Amino acid sequence: MDENICLICNKKISGHSKEEWIKCLKAEDDAMLDKIRKHYDR
Repeated sequence: MDENICLICNKKISGHSKEEWIKCLKAEDDAMLDKIRKHYDR
């Protein structure tokens, strides 16, 4: 896995604008929270 590639949009992290980076970080956080909720809702 390449640490310089965004997991959300598959774009180089250095190629993000500030707004894009904030949007991708929020999407990544939301996805992780969903995983955690599903895991503990069993």
